[in-house]
Amino acid sequence: MAEKQTTILNTTKGNEFQSACLACNRNTWHIVLESVRQVRVTQEVEMEEMTETTATTDYEIMQCKGCESITFRDSTEFEVSWESGSGGSAGPEHVYPPRVIGRPGLTDTHELPGQICDIYWETHQALCNSQFILAGIGVRALIEALCNEKNACGANLKERVDHLVGLGTLTQEGATILQSLRILGNEAAHEVKAQSTEDLSTAFDVIEHLLLGVYLLPKKATGLQNKSGTR
Repeated sequence: MAEKQTTILNTTKGNEFQSACLACNRNTWHIVLESVRQVRVTQEVEMEEMTETTATTDYEIMQCKGCESITFRDSTEFEVSWESGSGGSAGPEHVYPPRVIGRPGLTDTHELPGQICDIYWETHQALCNSQFILAGIGVRALIEALCNEKNACGANLKERVDHLVGLGTLTQEGATILQSLRILGNEAAHEVKAQSTEDLSTAFDVIEHLLLGVYLLPKKATGLQNKSGTR
């Protein structure tokens, strides 16, 4: 097998296309500021016939034409040629940081306890990358971290979630919902089972509302009370 690689600068510079913008939280027009193209040509003999595969990958720094935020993208196309013909196909495309429209992430997460903040963003990233087993495990890890932070007691996670009601952290209805999320996370962690996009998205919605109710909104309310008290 023979392989040859070529690098070309700025072949796509100035190109414009629509892509998901992390800041705008919707598809917007982007322009390529700088790009690097790598062309990898591989030749090999199969069944006494020479096959040539060309993989063209563009690495691009692009800017949203609305909010002007910067994003990195790579995309690959393949072309295969042999003695009797040829064919092509589009390969993977990745955008960094990963994002899902409608899933921008909570603001003010720096106000969360450190471990919970870290797990939240890792789970968010897994969800945006369609890593559904890891996202499910992340949902369970967030519940575990919340119980740890609130010093909930119990022989297992189910009992510790129930104890959150006695501590006043959750309502009984909230605990019931959290138990459902715990089971979802158990299936990901112990059965290596990927949940559907819809179920994980709903689960993450619930987790975000929980973090807002337990941590972020009370801190905002305290801030408002302090401001009103100084007047």
